[in-house]
Amino acid sequence: MIELAGGVNAVSDVQGYKPLSPEAAIAARPDLLMMMTQSVEAIGGEAAVLAEPNIAHTLAAQNKRLVVVDGLFGLGFGPRLAHAVHDLAVAFHPEQTFPALPTRPWTTSP
Repeated sequence: MIELAGGVNAVSDVQGYKPLSPEAAIAARPDLLMMMTQSVEAIGGEAAVLAEPNIAHTLAAQNKRLVVVDGLFGLGFGPRLAHAVHDLAVAFHPEQTFPALPTRPWTTSP
C-alpha cells in the first residue's frame, strides 16, 4: 500500500508487524509515520504517539508527520483500494495536487 501511494517503507526489511526498538526506529530515519487508527487510540492519541520514546526522536515525529488510517480502509485491498491509495498519496505528498476520484457508493459512510 505504501508503494502504491508513492511512498518508501523505511523498514522494508521487517516482515509483518513487529515493534521497533527506539534505536531501530531512529536508525530507519522515517520522514513520515503511518499508523492504524486503533493503534493510535490505544496509545492515547496522536500527541501521545509522537511523544513515545521510540518515535519522539525521529524526523517524522519532530515534523509531526503522522498519517492515521483505518485498518480496513488502509489494508483491506477491497473495492475501496483506489480511494485508499489516493488518500495515502495525498497524505504522503502534500506538495502535490491530485485529482479527486469519483464518489462510489462503497466509499461513503451510511
